[in-house]
Amino acid sequence: MGRESIAMSDDELRAFLGGVRQVVVAVLGKGGEPLGALARCALVGDQLVFILADSQLCALLERDPRVCCATDEYPTYYEIRGMTAHGRARRVERPPALEVVDGVAYAIDLDDVVSFDFEKIQAKV
Repeated sequence: MGRESIAMSDDELRAFLGGVRQVVVAVLGKGGEPLGALARCALVGDQLVFILADSQLCALLERDPRVCCATDEYPTYYEIRGMTAHGRARRVERPPALEVVDGVAYAIDLDDVVSFDFEKIQAKV
């Protein structure tokens, strides 16, 4: 018997991301190694918009736009929720929600997302 799905629905994912204010953004370094930084973010329509303040990461992202964004919250074990989104970042205008944050604004579509919500675990111990 397989495990039940604990993935968030699209509506649940959007509600979760609506409350998220920062994500870990990972880009590829010159040698292919992952480099990451914490970034302020906002859900804008169907896109996750984030601000990178690190000029080195911006340069790497301009060279290779592949990016991974991850975030989670964990008030208690059965309330752990999170998501990882992969995509190709592109520069965008800074949305009003991120006007006061220094850096360069990028966005990714939410086409390739893995999410989890431990509250959906049926067989709680």
